[in-house]
Amino acid sequence: MKIFIGVFIVFLSLCFENVSSAEWRGIVTDVNTNVDSYAVYNGDVPIPDSEWNEDTKVWLARSCVGEAGFGADDECVGIAWTYATRYKIINGNISFVSLIKQYSSALKSKSNTQRPWIKGLRLDSKIPKGWPSKLDWNNIHSKLWQRLLDKLDAWASGKIANPVEGADHFGGPMDANRYNWKRVIPSSNVVFRNRFYRSFVN
Repeated sequence: MKIFIGVFIVFLSLCFENVSSAEWRGIVTDVNTNVDSYAVYNGDVPIPDSEWNEDTKVWLARSCVGEAGFGADDECVGIAWTYATRYKIINGNISFVSLIKQYSSALKSKSNTQRPWIKGLRLDSKIPKGWPSKLDWNNIHSKLWQRLLDKLDAWASGKIANPVEGADHFGGPMDANRYNWKRVIPSSNVVFRNRFYRSFVN
């Protein structure tokens, strides 16, 4: 099976040899991700029902794709829970969707120049404006996108446990070195692109 996957990845690399590393990540991630690594969880909802709507869902999904790539559904759950933890810490002083927009570097102006299609991702799964012509939206990425949206609905319903319990920040290793934050190790066998931290350390 591993040999087959290896051959499949090589085949894809030949098909998309001119695709940038950021765009390619969406294909390779899906091959290696176990999207069902978390058992069914019936706990408290992560954010108030009043904060979960179509606008919140699409912006959270856009942030997830921008921060972790297509196919990284498990990591997206960690990102969503991290946002929810931050939301509780600030005691709801801003809306949940506003927190996402303010926090996510993938949604800011510099990222929009490099990957303008991020903000064009839609709930109806139609091809986003600015989508790279070398990438197959209809047969590959639209399905990954829809799967992520379904995963986020399950998360918002309280059906997926927190894999990064206590984390209120995610980013690179430089963050912990700069602020002396405590690293949170995900309770998943999937390798995450981002590192997760508890930054509000008592």
